[in-house]
Formats: sequence, C-alpha cells, structure tokens
Amino acid sequence: MKKVLLVKGADICYGGVSVLLYQLMKAMDRSDLQVDLYTYGGIDAKDLYDQYCEIGVNIILGGHPNYNAKEIAADLNRLLRETKFDAVHSNTGRLEMTAIAMLVAFLHRVPLRLAHSHNTNPSGSAHYGPRSRLYQIANTLLSNCKLGCSVAASEHLFGKRGARKASVLKNAIDTPKYIYDPEKKRAMREQLGIPQDALVVGHVGRFAPQKNHDFQLDVFAEVLQREPRAHLMLVGSGNLLEQCKEKAERLGVASHVTFAGTSTSVWDFYQAMDVFVFPSTYEGLGIVAVEAQACGLPVVCADTVPPEAQVTAAFEQLSLQDSPARWSEAILAAAKANTARGDCSEQVRAAGYDISDSAERLRRIYLGEQK
Repeated sequence: MKKVLLVKGADICYGGVSVLLYQLMKAMDRSDLQVDLYTYGGIDAKDLYDQYCEIGVNIILGGHPNYNAKEIAADLNRLLRETKFDAVHSNTGRLEMTAIAMLVAFLHRVPLRLAHSHNTNPSGSAHYGPRSRLYQIANTLLSNCKLGCSVAASEHLFGKRGARKASVLKNAIDTPKYIYDPEKKRAMREQLGIPQDALVVGHVGRFAPQKNHDFQLDVFAEVLQREPRAHLMLVGSGNLLEQCKEKAERLGVASHVTFAGTSTSVWDFYQAMDVFVFPSTYEGLGIVAVEAQACGLPVVCADTVPPEAQVTAAFEQLSLQDSPARWSEAILAAAKANTARGDCSEQVRAAGYDISDSAERLRRIYLGEQK
C-alpha cells in the first residue's frame, strides 16, 4: 500500500483543482493506494468535502485564512515527519508553494516528488520579482516528476527549459455526464426560470479577477442590444459575486441575468446554454471550455486560453483588447451556426480528455509504473 499526499492551495471549494482532484480520485483504482489531501485553507464547499470523505480521501486542513509560506512549510514538515509518504503530489500554479512542497518532500526523502501545474499566472507571480526564476529552477531540480495541464502551464511552473522535461497530463472530465440531452435543456431552463426560447449565453467559474466577469457583463450588454431574447447564466460563487450583481443592475441587464450559484452537478447547467463565453485573463487549460464542447456548445474565449482547450471546430478565440461589440458579434454568430447541437463525447475522448484515461495514467505514476 503506497501513501500519497496531495497538496493544493486555498480551500476545498468548487474551483477547478478541488473538483478535478476529486474526479481523478473517484475514477482511480486506489485499491493499492492511500491518499491524503492537504490544503492550507478550510472548507468553502461542504458538499464537495463530504464527497471526498465518501470515496476515502482523508482531508487535512491547514485552517489558515490566507496564504502564508511559513505556515504551509511548517504544516507539511509536520505531516511528513509524522507519516512516511511514498509520494507528494503538488497541485498549484503558485511558484513559491510548489517549491515549498518539493523542498520539504526532498528533505524528508520522499521517493516521488510530483510537481503539477494547473495554471499560467504571470500576474500572480509578478510580486516574486527576480525570485520567480529561482522558484522555477527549484521546482525543476527538486521534483522528479513534472506535469502540466498544458505546455504553457508547464513553462509557468518550471520555465521554458525545465518544461522540456515535463509531460502533459490533461485536465479531464467524466465525459458521459456532459452528453447533450434536449429534454435536460428544457428541464434546466424551467428550473432556473429561463424562457425556453431564450438565447442563453453561459459561463462557469468562480467570481474572481482571473475569470473577468466585469468584461463578461459588458459583452452581454452588447449582446442584449442586438438580441432581445438573450439571457446570461453565470454559474459559480466567489468574492466578486455581489460586485457583479451590482454591475448588472447598473448596466440595466439584471432581469436578463441568472446567477445560478454552485452545484455538484455542474454538467446539468451546460445543457441550458446555447453558447459558452470564456474571457479569462489567464488559464492553465480552461477545463470548463472542454466541458462546454463536450455538451455540444460553441465556445467563444479569450486568446489567453491555451490552444489545447480546443476539441471541436466550434471554438473561436478573441483578444481581450477587442471591443465588447466585437465579442458580441462573435457570440451571436456562433450561436446562429450551432443549429445541429449533438453528442461530442467521442471527440472529447479522442482528444485525451476522458477522466478514466487520466486517472489510470496518474495511478501508474504513483505506483512507479510510468513516468
């Protein structure tokens, strides 16, 4: 029985990495593995925390309200002193936190030190200044297994030279759950109070600066001017939620916007959409764009989203420097062209985004059967 410690940042929440790790662990054959998960924060999504517990993953909470390098290092040092782990798997795009996890694992002689990048966040690392490059070098030297959800994500965590030694492990999804179903579309719109004949522009993501909801609302205001049946559905929660609600009121579009909250069944929300819009300022991959395509939706996204996120032909990238009017034109054109929405699950599988394949590959890495 090999013991694995997953390390992630912030809280247990409906953010991408928390959900991805849960899905990977659920899909993985862990009969010869014991998996613990350390996160420096607390519990923001009790349902997700309970689901982790139900599948046998032990969660260790740091309980720290904010990121603090010394506290995280102390937590990890204590954990590795008390328990002999065979692998430490760091899952963060934060350069410093990855370096801390890899250094502590190295000092405790953990055999497998896996550094895994899920993001490309140049702005979030800017405050490190010259230390950014030192952290990239440390992450390269201290880890003995390097993964990224995209080439760009690997380059962020390890630098361009270090990224050459990294492999891409695609952030994957439970494909069958995303297959388009017209009856589910009707039922979800009824449940959410959205007219059946509305043109629904959708987005899934936490309300944080990275996800760029401010721009999303500006774009939707332009869409609504051109298409009175338009409706915006925003799925997620976060610190900027109330601010976004206030902006919707100021723009005069609030009656056409549904703030849908969070759910453990996020795939159902895609059913109700007609087009998916994704204007993030940066992304490691942008797994929600893959989920949207799996559900047969056209995607209009920023060119900050890595090209690996494209699965189908209905995928268009625009610059965030383009005007909201230009974005609105692309959104309406994409929705108009999507007259034959159907099952795209085979395209998703062929592109390597099925969760069962990623989970099996990761299991083999933990067991030392694959690099």
